[in-house]
Amino acid sequence: MKKLFIVLLIITAILNCNSKNESVTIKDRTVLFFSISQDEYDKITSSDKSGDIDEILSNFSYFANNTAENFKKYNINVLMSASYRFKFIYADKKVEIFDRRKKEDWVGFIMFDKNKKPKIKYGVSTDIEILNSAQKYFNINLLNNN
Repeated sequence: MKKLFIVLLIITAILNCNSKNESVTIKDRTVLFFSISQDEYDKITSSDKSGDIDEILSNFSYFANNTAENFKKYNINVLMSASYRFKFIYADKKVEIFDRRKKEDWVGFIMFDKNKKPKIKYGVSTDIEILNSAQKYFNINLLNNN
């Protein structure tokens, strides 16, 4: 039963992500969770039978989905993407391109505000770690109920 749940989480994460062939353009305050594409997943699982990738994607999907609702009240967009290229457009119209393949990690997140450099974190982060990062980056109060 647990294995079925993990498979469903992984399928949901992959299906909810933008296509790997698209370049994602980000102009506004955004938290973008990036993951591997279906093709990348198939390639990894054909050579690695340990199941590590399934656990990583399951944890990643759980924590990403667990934090998404927190950003709505601050008008911060939340995206999930399997793309590997991201284009950031700053307030002064400057453009910066980021390619997630520069580092060999399967998942991570990017926080972007058009008035500052993006914050990029590779690997699986817990919901508390994501919210702490967002709180500092966007200068908002996500964790305290005051």
